Amino acid sequence: MNWMKSFVERILKNKVFWCCVLCVTALSFTAVCYANESGKEYSFWDLFFEGQMRQIFLENDITFESLITNPISIFMAMFMPILVIFPFLNVFWNEKMTNNYLFRQARIGVRKYIVGSMAEAVLSSGLLAVLGRFLYEGSLFVIFTSMGKMPILSQIVPLLLRKGIRFFFYGCLVCIPVLFFTALLKNRYIILCMPFILIYLYDLLLRNRNIAIWETTGILYYPWKQYLVTAGVWMAVAALVLMIGCYCLIKRRLLRGTW
Repeated sequence: MNWMKSFVERILKNKVFWCCVLCVTALSFTAVCYANESGKEYSFWDLFFEGQMRQIFLENDITFESLITNPISIFMAMFMPILVIFPFLNVFWNEKMTNNYLFRQARIGVRKYIVGSMAEAVLSSGLLAVLGRFLYEGSLFVIFTSMGKMPILSQIVPLLLRKGIRFFFYGCLVCIPVLFFTALLKNRYIILCMPFILIYLYDLLLRNRNIAIWETTGILYYPWKQYLVTAGVWMAVAALVLMIGCYCLIKRRLLRGTW
């Protein structure tokens, strides 16, 4: 109970958390929602700023369901690993600067401090991802309703819940490399840049080899059974190894006084 109260006070009530939720929502609108006859693709923002959104949505029978199931944009895939964990890092780095982590460590012990911090990072990342996505879907619902194309709630609610679960796990997954580099390195700029670059190169390599299910975004689209018996096993093992490595690195630095 005390841990949950601390989690809410330190992370969820932080303005940075909600700013990042809005950023995730804004990035969700960069996904492709329309392609013309020549193959040129348009995102929601393209249509909005060109003033053609309402016309194209109505003339081409673009539905709420089609936008919800569209793949996320390359921009979202690139920036999500940083955005989802940034609120935690902001609090974490402030604690290090003010030495407040020493008080927490002395009060609850080294092991609980490390495990609690990692749990906060993963859970806040997953929650941020799903809240940003739900806000995007809520905005789309309002837009389609204003056009007289109100989605049928009985059909979309199960879809939204399934997507929400997938985005929660996606947020939890992509934050782990950032968490590992936080334990490994001290330079904040490198910590923020390295996972961004490595995840992008990893996904690009797999996409070029036509094995997209192994990408970090594979969890968002593929059927659960197909995903879990293939890429899901690899992702779970990789995440576990990184989390164990993160724990060992932080514990070593704390005990040596080099944190």
